[in-house]
Amino acid sequence: MKQSRRFFSRIGRFVQAHPVITLLLAVALIGVAFVGAGQIESVTGDRAFVGSNPTLDTFDDAFDYGSIATLVRGEVTDPATMRAIDRYDQRMSSVEDVQTVNSPADRVREEYGRIPDSQTKIERVIGSPDTAVISIVTDAGMTQQQSRPIYTKAVDRKQWVQFPAGVSVTVTGSAAFSTQLSALIQQSTQQLLGLAVGLMTVALFFLFRGVRLRLLPIVAVFVGVIYTFGAIGYAGVPNSTLTSAVFPILIGLGIDYSVQFHERYEEELETQPPKQALPLALGGIGPPVSIAAIAATLGFGATWISSKGTPAFVWFAQTSMFGIGLTFLSGIIVLLPILTLYARWRGDGEKTDTDTDRYGYEHRPTTGFTDRHRSWRDWDVGAHTGTDDSVCRLTSDCSPLDCCCASWRWISRWRQPRNPCRL
Repeated sequence: MKQSRRFFSRIGRFVQAHPVITLLLAVALIGVAFVGAGQIESVTGDRAFVGSNPTLDTFDDAFDYGSIATLVRGEVTDPATMRAIDRYDQRMSSVEDVQTVNSPADRVREEYGRIPDSQTKIERVIGSPDTAVISIVTDAGMTQQQSRPIYTKAVDRKQWVQFPAGVSVTVTGSAAFSTQLSALIQQSTQQLLGLAVGLMTVALFFLFRGVRLRLLPIVAVFVGVIYTFGAIGYAGVPNSTLTSAVFPILIGLGIDYSVQFHERYEEELETQPPKQALPLALGGIGPPVSIAAIAATLGFGATWISSKGTPAFVWFAQTSMFGIGLTFLSGIIVLLPILTLYARWRGDGEKTDTDTDRYGYEHRPTTGFTDRHRSWRDWDVGAHTGTDDSVCRLTSDCSPLDCCCASWRWISRWRQPRNPCRL
C-alpha cells in the first residue's frame, strides 16, 4: 500500500506541476478515440449469440447466400409498373457483390424480348397478381457489415426508378433487418447516455452542494466514455444490444471515482496549498479507489470467462473492463488538472495576513480552522517544568509556535516545516 500511495503521489505531483500538458494529453486521446470509434461494427442476429464454429463457418462461406427482397404492391401488370420493375432489376444487377436478381420482368422480357405496352400481354405471362417480389441474391459468406451497403443501394434505386403513383415498394430481408436494428441500437444508446448523464447531473447538483465546480465530474466521465468507444473500436469489440447497456453502468461507476477525487482534493485544499494538496489527495484516495476499480474489473472478467460461448456477453464484459479503467484514468487526467488550474486562478493556498514569530516562522489561520478550535489566544496549555508547576497561557504576545514552557504538549492544526519547540 505504501508503494501504491507513493505512486499516486508522484502522479499528483506531475499533474500539479504540469496541468496544461496533462489536459493536452487528454484532448489528444479524445482525437485518437474518435478514430477508433469510427471502426466500431454493429452486430445483430445469430452472430451475436452463437459462438464461432469451424464447421458452421465453412458452411456459411460456401452456401449462406444473403438475400434482399423488394415487395411491390399495386397494379403490377400495368406496363409502367413493369418497366419500373425492369429498370430496378437492371440497376441492382450491376451492384457489386450481387450475384443474381430475379423479378417478374425477367419472364416478360424473355417472352417478348422487351416490356410490351399491352397489359393483356403481360398478364398472359405472369397472370394478374396484386403483388410481385424482386429477389436480390448476394454472394455467399458476406458479413452484416458488407451486406448493408447493398441494402442502402436498393433503397436508393427504388427512388431512382420512379414507380407509378399508387404502387407501394418495400425493401426487406436480413440486410434490411440488421441495418434497421443497428440504427435502433445506436439511437437507444444515445438515449441511455443522455438519460444517465441527465440524472447524474441532477444528483450532483443537489447532493454535491457546497463544492466548487460540482458538475465537473460529469465532464470527466463523459470523456471516459469517449475513450471507451475508441478502445473497443481498436480492439475489434462490436456494438450489440448488450454492449449498449454498458455505458449507463460506466457513467455510474465513473461518477463515483471522479467524486472521490474531487472531494478529497477539496478537503486537502482546506489546510494545504495546491502544490501540496494534490499529491496528498491523490496519494490518499488513489489506492483505495484503484482497488475498487480493479475489483469491479475482475467481476466483469469473471463474466467474460464464464460466457465464452456467447459473444454478446463476452463483448459486454470486455466493454465494461475497458470502461472502468478509462473512466478512472479520465478522472485523473481531466478532472484534477482542471481543479488545479481553477485553484491557481482563485489563489487558494496563498498566504494572507501572515505573521512572523520570534523564531522567524510565518503562520496564518487556515481555511480549515473552525469555531470548534476557536482561537489559540483562548487556549490554556498546562505544562510541567521540573520542580515548578506552572501554567503557560497563550496570550496575544505568544503565538502557537512559541514555547512558553519547558515542556510543550500543544497539538495544533498549524503545519510548519518543523516544530521549533525542544522538549
